[in-house]
Amino acid sequence: MSAVNNLPLGYPPKFQRAELIRSARAEALGIPNVPTPQHELNLRALAWTILWPLREAMGGPIRITSGYRSAKLNGKVKGSSVTSQHMLGQAADLVSGGSFRNATMFHYIRQYLPFDQLIWEYGTKSEPLWVHVSYRANPRGKVLVTTGTPEQPSYAPWRG
Repeated sequence: MSAVNNLPLGYPPKFQRAELIRSARAEALGIPNVPTPQHELNLRALAWTILWPLREAMGGPIRITSGYRSAKLNGKVKGSSVTSQHMLGQAADLVSGGSFRNATMFHYIRQYLPFDQLIWEYGTKSEPLWVHVSYRANPRGKVLVTTGTPEQPSYAPWRG
């Protein structure tokens, strides 16, 4: 049995399901953004394994700017991959909602949490615009940096 199937019921303390499925774009376009039961399980695994420990370690709020995306919604997000883990409920895009920096979150995740994919999204060499993180059973620990443009992103190994 995988770690995904051994989760506590529900979401972690001070965590709401809506944080992971809310989408202003979906609402504006009238696109349903409803996860399947498997996607819900993946969202809970992401929350318990990555997002909640990160929030606790940072000691302040972390804003989830993008979590689950239905396939239809994902198709409306410029530069989004057709294999995006957002569509599986395995990924979230994060920005600091507190006094810490996005780079602080990135480095904490890289050093201490069992991520599948971690991406330094755009920004500068000292601060990403946002942090993309994903989790799945048997995580790969792949660390990347986004280059190119939001319309045509490309990825390279993160070299710190």
